[in-house]
Amino acid sequence: MRPGCLPGDRQGRPAERQGGDEEADYHRVYQEFIETKQRLGETIEGVTFDKFVAKLRASRSQVLRGGEYKAVRFQVYVKDGKAALKATPVT
Repeated sequence: MRPGCLPGDRQGRPAERQGGDEEADYHRVYQEFIETKQRLGETIEGVTFDKFVAKLRASRSQVLRGGEYKAVRFQVYVKDGKAALKATPVT
């Protein structure tokens, strides 16, 4: 897997794309986030898909605000023993 790529995404595609792929990417990142939280023994209570996607979209808007990036790649990782998300701009 290339650095900054989503696990399971061998092409290293951004988690933000036009069309129906965007929704599929949100589902993939959400599923990975939930699985990581469960593996670490964290509660997933209250972590709904809708709330999760709202946060991804807000993060995406912030990253893309300046206009110098065309997409955002979201990566699930473990920080201090907890599941976390990293938004990486794609040029």
